[in-house]
Amino acid sequence: MRDGVFKQLLYKTGIMPTYIGFVEWRYRGKTNNKKTYKWYFRFLKIQKNKIVFDNFLGRGYGDNPKAIAEEIIRKQLDWDLVWLTNKKENMPKQIRQVTYGTIEAMRELSTAKVWVFNCRNVKHPKKRFTQKYLQTWHGGYPLKLIEKEVEDQLDKQYVEQAKKDGTILNAIISSSEYMTKKIQKYFWLGKQAHLLEIGEPKNDVLFDDIENKFINIKIRSIYSVTEGTKIVLYLPTFRDNNKVECYNIDYEKVINAFEKKYKNPVVIFLRLHPNVLNSTNIELDLPNNVINVSDYPEASDLYCVADVLISDYSGVLLSFSLLHKPIYIYAKDLDNYTKKRGFNELYNMIPCKKCTSNDELVDEIINTDDKELTRRIHSLFNYIHPFENGTASKNAVIWIENQIKHKSPANKC
Repeated sequence: MRDGVFKQLLYKTGIMPTYIGFVEWRYRGKTNNKKTYKWYFRFLKIQKNKIVFDNFLGRGYGDNPKAIAEEIIRKQLDWDLVWLTNKKENMPKQIRQVTYGTIEAMRELSTAKVWVFNCRNVKHPKKRFTQKYLQTWHGGYPLKLIEKEVEDQLDKQYVEQAKKDGTILNAIISSSEYMTKKIQKYFWLGKQAHLLEIGEPKNDVLFDDIENKFINIKIRSIYSVTEGTKIVLYLPTFRDNNKVECYNIDYEKVINAFEKKYKNPVVIFLRLHPNVLNSTNIELDLPNNVINVSDYPEASDLYCVADVLISDYSGVLLSFSLLHKPIYIYAKDLDNYTKKRGFNELYNMIPCKKCTSNDELVDEIINTDDKELTRRIHSLFNYIHPFENGTASKNAVIWIENQIKHKSPANKC
């Protein structure tokens, strides 16, 4: 319902403000009640300078929404920034934190001019006519089949939500020409959806040499890693059953191989996927030279400090390669994963061995020329054509500014 005579009458007579106060008192701090918010939130006034952010259904402060929020703060824009989160976190003072899924969160969403999400099944009230929704998508370089490509394998409720999401979003960010084609073909987009071909905001840090140096110093200090020590980042993706048996990397053998290769001391940073951490009670018995960094909030920061990446099926293999650093693949369950989930053509195009055993991985580490490896990997970007250049956050904020100023959005920033 748009602003009209009936709504204005309800406000002028005091009926609507009184009812709003009662509902919010009754449900404060509780999970939203669909019967309540389905119509009541439609009467609330939209605040033109309010932006609401969500990162993985309230998981916390991170990913593309974080990079966009920090660009807004850097520009000192007079906007009301709201972050939906499952628990209070360390965030800039300019951001208000509201508990995800509560009546308060529904109110913030219903009165915001712009929504900024990075996944598709966020709990929210019905989007209103004048509201704008920016989908930043969390996986800019997918190697696995996604969305409509695997519709028959996805949860039916998720598919229903994703289809609806495609019809209401106003813009979606693309990392590359390759990703643009994926989005157009498999994301169930409505006619109103614009593609912002600007790169991933969270990857902007990869192109900032000064910020890179600062991050390197900070992370080495946090985890007590000396400057001369090489860092290998092990970042496996999750499995649909959230089992961890496939993460059986032989840390000692791998570290010895890298130390022999680089003639420097080596530590491994282990970062488990949040889905695994949230669903499994894991007791990690790690050697002294393996550090669990799963609690570090931003993966892209870890790319900056790491010298090498080991992963399995994650798109981080390509994001990390933007830094011209070597990558290695350890995928013990490759055959089974291929049958159950499947890959697009990019995975097979990555020009390094898909190691399925620790012995294979160690041999690959010892015998691979890293410079030649990175050269071959970077040639793959001639096929992908990334839009990354360190300005994605700035261009995303320009798009938001245009929505607040009622300008018509462009297909590209």
